[in-house]
Amino acid sequence: MLIADGALATIGTFGHADAGRTTPVTPNTLFRVGSISKTVTSLLDLTTPVSALLPAAARLHGWPDDLYLVHLLEHAGRLPGSSFYEYARTGPNVSPADYLAGMWGRLRLR
Repeated sequence: MLIADGALATIGTFGHADAGRTTPVTPNTLFRVGSISKTVTSLLDLTTPVSALLPAAARLHGWPDDLYLVHLLEHAGRLPGSSFYEYARTGPNVSPADYLAGMWGRLRLR
């Protein structure tokens, strides 16, 4: 997507959405954002507790109130990393809330 002067100028896609290269990528194809989300996250107040942004997940997984966004950006949040297996198992259409719920017991702080 290209934005010029605050407006969408053009949109295009390339590649395939599956390993077998049978499904072309479209503007509606969903992808996990992965580490690129750090760019957007860094625009937020880095002293914000993660529990304030994800209260249900914090309660579910027992995350403390002193786990801040800056810890996640620095990979110092003591959370285990996601693996290819988890992505392959859940697929691209799983909401973040459902993904976190499916990770019950695995997202304990180290």
